This record gives sequence, C-alpha cells and structure tokens, in this order.
Amino acid sequence: MKTQRSFSLPALLPCLCATALSCAFVRTAAAQIADWSTFPAGSSTQIEQSLVVVPNGNAVSVFSAITKSWATVVGLTGVPGRTVLNEHLLVRDGALFYGYSPRTGSFQAIYTSPTAYVAPNLTPQTFYSAVVDGNRLHVFFAFTGQWQSYTFATAPTITTGRFCALVTDGSTTWGISSYFGTLVQAPAGATPVRADGNMAFASDPNTLFGFSAATNAWQSLAVTGTPSITIGNNQPTVAAIQDAVTISLFSGHRGTFVTLPAAPSSTVLLERELALVVDGSTVHAYSGLTGTAAVLQAAASPTVTMQQMFALIDDGTGVTAYSATTGTFAAPEVLPSAALQTSAQIAVAAIAGVPIAAYSSMRNRWDPVPMIAGASSYQNAVALVLVDPAGGVWGWSQRGAGWIHEPSAPIDTVVVGSCPPGTPETIFLRSGNTLLTFNPRTEAWRSVTTMQPATLVRAHYQAILAQDGSNAYAFSIWNDRWSVEPLATGYVGGTAQVQAAYVNDGTWIHAYGGFGQLSLLGEYPDFYRAATSGMPLRQDITGEPGSLVLLAASIGAADINLPFGTLRIDPTAMVQLMLASLPNSGVMSYTFPVPDVLPGTEWFFQAAIFGPSGLYLTNSVFPLFP
Repeated sequence: MKTQRSFSLPALLPCLCATALSCAFVRTAAAQIADWSTFPAGSSTQIEQSLVVVPNGNAVSVFSAITKSWATVVGLTGVPGRTVLNEHLLVRDGALFYGYSPRTGSFQAIYTSPTAYVAPNLTPQTFYSAVVDGNRLHVFFAFTGQWQSYTFATAPTITTGRFCALVTDGSTTWGISSYFGTLVQAPAGATPVRADGNMAFASDPNTLFGFSAATNAWQSLAVTGTPSITIGNNQPTVAAIQDAVTISLFSGHRGTFVTLPAAPSSTVLLERELALVVDGSTVHAYSGLTGTAAVLQAAASPTVTMQQMFALIDDGTGVTAYSATTGTFAAPEVLPSAALQTSAQIAVAAIAGVPIAAYSSMRNRWDPVPMIAGASSYQNAVALVLVDPAGGVWGWSQRGAGWIHEPSAPIDTVVVGSCPPGTPETIFLRSGNTLLTFNPRTEAWRSVTTMQPATLVRAHYQAILAQDGSNAYAFSIWNDRWSVEPLATGYVGGTAQVQAAYVNDGTWIHAYGGFGQLSLLGEYPDFYRAATSGMPLRQDITGEPGSLVLLAASIGAADINLPFGTLRIDPTAMVQLMLASLPNSGVMSYTFPVPDVLPGTEWFFQAAIFGPSGLYLTNSVFPLFP
C-alpha cells in the first residue's frame, strides 16, 4: 500500500531542483501537457495501442499517445501502403519505407531496392517490422523508433515472434531481440525451429537452443530425439519441451531451461507466465517471470485452474494458489461451497453469488471481502468493485490489501472493460451526470461531471472513452485522470484501444493519449512487459522543447501535494537518475539495465520539468521487478 508522508517544501526543493533549479523558479505552477490533440478527419481512422492513424489521399498522419503530437508523411508515388502493428506503423512508398514509433513521435525513412518486401508476420502483435532487401535485412524497432540493417551471405529468411525473431542465411542462425536490436549468433549447426512471444528456438540433432528477448542470449538443453515444444498462450513467456525422457521448461524472461523431476507421462499445463506439471498428487509449478520451480505435495490428485499469472490447485482439502509473480505457493485456503471466478491476475471466491475472498497474484494472498447488504460485484483482470444499490462504491486492487470506499449517489450503469482473454483493467460506472472509475494502479477512485448523462464508447485494457454529445471524456490508468475534450459539432464515432482513443466529430479527429509525460517499457504488473534482470528498462519523458528535466526514483511511494504538482515518490529516499534538457523533438529517453538486486521489489519513478511556463511534476510510474 502507498503511504502518506509529510515533508517540508524547503527541504524537498533541493532534491527536485538539483543544481539547476532553485526556489526562485517556483513562482508559477505549470500544467502537464494536454492529453488531447486535434487533426482534420481523413478517409478513415485506425488505432493500435498507443497510436492513431489517419490516412488522407497520399498523406498518412499519425498521433502518438506518448508525445501527444502528430506527424505526417506524404507519398511521392501514389497512395502509400501502411501496416499498423504493436506500437509502430510501417508505411511503404515505392522503394522508400517509413517506420513510425510513438516513443519518438517521428517517421524514420530507409531506402531499399524495388524488389524489397516486408517479411510476413505470423502475428500482428509484433514490436518490430522486417524488410528483406536482397542479401540485406532492415528491421524497424518500435521501442527505439530506429531502423537497423544487417547484411548476410545470401538472402535471409526470418521467423517472427512477438518480441524476437530468428534469422538464417541457410548456414547460420541468429536471434534478434526487440529490446536490443543486435544479431546474436546461435551455436554452429543450429537451425531455426520457432519463435513465440519473447522466446525463440533453434536445434541441432541432440540439442535445443533457446533465445530470450529479455537477456539477448542463447542457452542450450540436451535432448533425446526431436522434442515437442508447446506453449499455452498466444503471447507466451513459457514453453514446455518434452522428449521421451524428460519434461523441461524455458523462460523467455530469464533465458534459462529447467528440467523437472517428473515422469514423462505427467500432465503439462501451460499459460502465459507459468506452467504446472501434475505427476499424480505431486504438482511442479514453474514461473516464467522468476525462472524457478516449486513443488507441492497434494493430498490427492488435484483439480487445477490455470490463469495467465497464477494457478489454483484444489486437492479436496483446500485450494492452494501458485503465483507466477512470486514463484511460490500460498498457504492453502479452505473455501467450502465457494465458487471460484478467475481472470488474468485475480480470483474471487463467492458463496451464492456473494464474494467472500479475493486473491491477488501479485501479492500471492487472499483478502476478505466486506459484507455489504445487496451489493453487486464486478471483476476485471486486476480489481474487484462492489456497488451498493443505495449509493457508494468500494474498490480492491491486486496491488494492495485494503478496500477503498467512494461515496456516490446510486449507480445506474456499470460496464467492465473489454479485451480477450479476460485482461481488461478498467471499469466504467455512471451515476446520472457523474462518471466514476476505480484505478487499480493507484488504488483510487476518479470521477468527472458531465454535461448530461454520458454514453460509454469503449472501455478497453487501460483506457475508457465516453461522450455526451457535447464533450468526450477519456480516462487512463497511466495518467490517472479524466480528460475532457469539447466537441464543437457533436459526436460521430470513436473508440479506445489499450492506451489511446479518438473521437470523430465529422470534421476533426480528437486523439487522446492515455500515457502521462513519463512512461516506460517495463510496465508489469499493469501490463505484460516485465522488466527482468539484465534487460534494458527504458523510460520516455515528454515535455516542452528546451525544458529542464529531473528524473528521480525511490523504493517507496508518497502522496504529497505541492504548488507544482503531487509528489508520488518518497522524498526521504529519493535518488536522482538524470538531469538534462529536452531536445527540439520534446521527447527523450533514459535507459538502464535492470540489476540483479531489484527482483521482488517495486520502484517508483517521477520527473520534475521546468519549462517556459514554470515548474511541474509529471505522473509517476511504479513497475514491479519480478
């Protein structure tokens, strides 16, 4: 739980201002840059995670939910082709390819031969695009917004996964990670097998080689014959390798193999971040986040419920939870006659439809649910909300152990966010002219007053969009605030998707960026990019060009109101990470490799920006390092 601390402004300023800012600068309190930006409507509108694309004839314009700005490229040879993938856009104009990343907010061009072609992606959920150009391969990386080119002896063949790829020229195989962008050669004689999620595999007759996007390295496993490789999710971080003799598991986060002391005939159950191997009454559990295995001796052959971040093992005497985040089993929970409802990261036990306990995979703990007469319950991927028909709402998040109450008039509309398979983190509530939502990141209720009862457009993953004909209302768990956008000519259409949204009023596209001015790649547990030991943790900071930026971190949180914003990091344990000026692009990044000492801890980051209008604090981000 986040703690409230008091701290004097004179003592805090030296930490915030370092050597460049002083108390004299705190004369005006500037606001964070606007969440909305408007652009003329085009022939259509497309949205994907953190960008909004508007084509118009030969021009393609795109909005970044990170920089809150638009960029445009104009085709010289006609209407350019475009492909929207995870956090990037690829535009082709003859022999010119343009890559766009919302993390830089700009297009980057590369010139190719007329015969170059885009390598087919096995899934649109990739964070890079590859162009094969004779003996060369050009790859655009969403996380850096840059092209990298590689030359081979012959025309390369690429096998795509989500965060990494395999490349071969017929005699040599390499792995490429979206985080690092370098070619990493597999051992001699290895040939490509498959790429899934943040891992890829190659083999020779007696060895399987696993490549990790997080560690940017290969590891080897001795096998008998040709083993089978199975995954349990279309965006996995764990794979099971089975031959006639052993069962082994591979973690794409840790880049390691573990061979289990289980019979080859054991039942193997897989999900996004974990695996369970059931050998009679013995349960072997494996976390892809920690790369470790644990053993449970059940009273009898158990019934197992798998979810993306945890598993529930019922042996008839109690229910034992296993958390991929901690890599451990929780104490058994006796839940007589309780029905279990699971979503990606939490479980709820209910009797006759009334919830009695909620399980957090992040904390690996069951918490009691308050008994509120007549209350309705609503569960998303990470939170549980109770609504009292007489008025008042309660929220519980997997991040904490407490219930947060918010007084309200009776609620007339409740919609849990959407996105398969069971991973929404938003909930939309309406009480007349008031919109409410519970933010599972900050464990706080947020509300906004509308002109008239608003209609939900979409709640998806971490963003909510509603409209009342006069205004659009958007919320994101990242910037933790409702943002209002006037619609001069009314509402025609719109949608929300992960961290972005847009509204079309018939003349203009109003694009919304749900990130605050500080964002990062390692967003776990609020999103599924976990920052594990050794991988680069990139933070992107946006603001007015030329502004001075101080980035700081602490091991603890705070909630201190200051004249220039709310301090979200503990000032008594604050560490300065960077002091620099924003370039003309208005965006800069700070990257450091996650050290081995961080796993199991939660860190809090925030930036102070001093620009033309004064000093202000950004939003905070606080990833968990599994």
